[in-house]
Amino acid sequence: MALVVVSIGLQVLFLRFYARIVNEGLHRLDLRLAEALKSVVENIPETLIGEIDPPNPIQQLITQYMMQKMNPALEVKDITRTDNGQFSKDTSLNTE
Repeated sequence: MALVVVSIGLQVLFLRFYARIVNEGLHRLDLRLAEALKSVVENIPETLIGEIDPPNPIQQLITQYMMQKMNPALEVKDITRTDNGQFSKDTSLNTE
């Protein structure tokens, strides 16, 4: 029984040791990755970034058309009720 307890205790110690090693390795990897990204961003040539051209009139028309299709104008109707609380018949829709 004592050997089992000692074995479990050693396994717990080894697991904590391995977890610490993995944690430190991930921390170092995170630092290296952050430094690499920082150096890449700092060294991007200005020609790659450059200025963005303003949209041309055709692009503006397409954008305006898409915005109108995405947000159509809503028509609000006032629906009246009769004295007994039921909706009244809509007489504005003559289907003749």
